[in-house]
Amino acid sequence: MKNTEKEKVGIAKQQYETLRLKEPFFKNENKEFIGYVSHINSKITGEQSFIITDKYVP
Repeated sequence: MKNTEKEKVGIAKQQYETLRLKEPFFKNENKEFIGYVSHINSKITGEQSFIITDKYVP
């Protein structure tokens, strides 16, 4: 899957929105599906990272 620069920026901006476990994750406003939020890492320092998988994995 090749992403344009615009799509890469859109994906990166989504990390500042509220993401929830099991929620579908889309590439852009056209709802091109990427996967599901399977894990959210939140550190006390404020750092967050998300694992997106093609199928939800608890």
